[in-house]
Amino acid sequence: MKESTYSNYEEILDNHILPLLGQMQVKKFTNHTLTGFVQKELEQGMAFGSIHVILSVLKNILRYAQEFGYFPAEPLKFPRIPSSSSDIQIMSSEDYKKLDSYLFNNMDPFSFGILLCMYTGIRVGELSGLKWEDIDFAQCKIQIRRTVTRVKNLNMLITDGKNQCSRTHLNIGTPKTPTSIRSIPLPDRLLALAASLKKDSSYFILTGTEKCMEPRTIQRRYAALLKKCRIPHIKIHALRHQFSCRWIEQGFDTKSLSEILGHTSVKTTLDLYVHIQPDTKRRYMNQLTIL
Repeated sequence: MKESTYSNYEEILDNHILPLLGQMQVKKFTNHTLTGFVQKELEQGMAFGSIHVILSVLKNILRYAQEFGYFPAEPLKFPRIPSSSSDIQIMSSEDYKKLDSYLFNNMDPFSFGILLCMYTGIRVGELSGLKWEDIDFAQCKIQIRRTVTRVKNLNMLITDGKNQCSRTHLNIGTPKTPTSIRSIPLPDRLLALAASLKKDSSYFILTGTEKCMEPRTIQRRYAALLKKCRIPHIKIHALRHQFSCRWIEQGFDTKSLSEILGHTSVKTTLDLYVHIQPDTKRRYMNQLTIL
């Protein structure tokens, strides 16, 4: 298991499952218990996607218990929770063009990095981990082979929580899934920008040094960039959704999109990342011809 996955599961266990269910015996666990647990998470403002992951962890815990002969009071029916909210907020076309124009007119490594997110759909952790050696100028593509995450320092267990080391540390590891290790064709105008900015192959793209820029720093700088451009705040991850929307609205195939995003299946792409804007739907309706 990846360290980042372990850290995420531990956080879910400590902050969500144990506080509400830690004292309950498995044999007393019922569908009513499950429904109440989900309701409390919703009341605390947890997003559907987060609850989806929490329930996956809970399900695995109960499945593990059954291997040792501990069964709930009745067959459980886990509620179907959407893995992501359907109301993903993305930029308007006007704001997207404004951001695009600003980045091209104020070019530096960070601007180039944001353009990579806009035109390839890479994740912020993947952007953080990009080095100049990952750009193949001959083949006109970028290689995604590492990601950066800040995770809980597992050595805290050894120090017995006495703060003898930092509580978190930066982890540079492989991407999210095997399919996330991928090659993405790079648009010609981004290739030209890359050539003008290129530094030593071992340096990270965003910093121009052997030290990466961590994801939360990227997120803060991106938020400041939007404010400077007078664009309403939208999370940087929304650029991945926006890239997917633009791809589909241009009529390009979903199989290629799925491979570019690094998804394990086209279904994941369609369920999580394809959100057709209302204006586009209206245009489709007006273009529809009755045969």
